[in-house]
Amino acid sequence: MSQELVKCPCCEKVVPATDVELTYRLPDDIACMDEEERASTCKYANDYVVCDDKRFLSALYLAFTGT
Repeated sequence: MSQELVKCPCCEKVVPATDVELTYRLPDDIACMDEEERASTCKYANDYVVCDDKRFLSALYLAFTGT
């Protein structure tokens, strides 16, 4: 039985897929904007983004255990 391997986008090391944590840098609604639009309409904090007076969470940590 072979283990699935993936390339880490940060360090480019090849690691087992089970060791990789899912992360998302921005909510989809904001990620699809171009940089100029984001800069003019969005404000950032450590764990959320406010864009056009709507609040979007951008930091959520989930821990899974077991198999």
